[in-house]
Amino acid sequence: MARILLILPDQDQRSALDRILAEGGHRAFQTATAVDARPLIESGQYDLVMLDPELPDQDGFAFLRDLRAGNTRQPIVVLNRYARVATTLLAKGLGASGILTMPFTRGEFFSTIDDAIAA
Repeated sequence: MARILLILPDQDQRSALDRILAEGGHRAFQTATAVDARPLIESGQYDLVMLDPELPDQDGFAFLRDLRAGNTRQPIVVLNRYARVATTLLAKGLGASGILTMPFTRGEFFSTIDDAIAA
């Protein structure tokens, strides 16, 4: 069972991913903002972080860059709404461990999580 931090501004999306993760045997923790997420990530208690790049208080890509510059080593999967190659390349260049383009299948979801945690 992995402990996964969901950083998404939309409560409905957080709740849906929380349910899917629970069905897969994982435990999800939720927050909506970068300012709330930073101390949680820095605590080191999560096996994986799932990040929406469209946060209400900070650009998610800037947040990812700051986390990696601060030596955060937990795997971070970026949720990509637009299936743009440029978005994928940007996220990877900033240190994302994986990219999950929405909509996704359950198989893609769990495969991305498993790959990121195993890396």
